[in-house]
Amino acid sequence: MHPHCGRKATGTGCSEKTRICWEWLAYIVQNPVRAGIVARVQDYPWLGSSEYSLDQIVAAIQLKPG
Repeated sequence: MHPHCGRKATGTGCSEKTRICWEWLAYIVQNPVRAGIVARVQDYPWLGSSEYSLDQIVAAIQLKPG
C-alpha cells in the first residue's frame, strides 16, 4: 500500500494533490489527541468514514497505535 494515497504501489506513486489530502486527513484524525480529548485516535467515537474503517485510515496515514 502506498503510504500517502493508500493504493497498491504501482511504481508511479500518488499525485501531489492526493498526498496533500492524506496529510490533511492525518492532521484531522489526530485533532482529538492534540486537544487532549482522547489518548489515541482509536478512542474517539466520532471519527471514521463510510468507506474505510478507522483502522484502515490509521494504517494509511501511518499512525502508530497508542
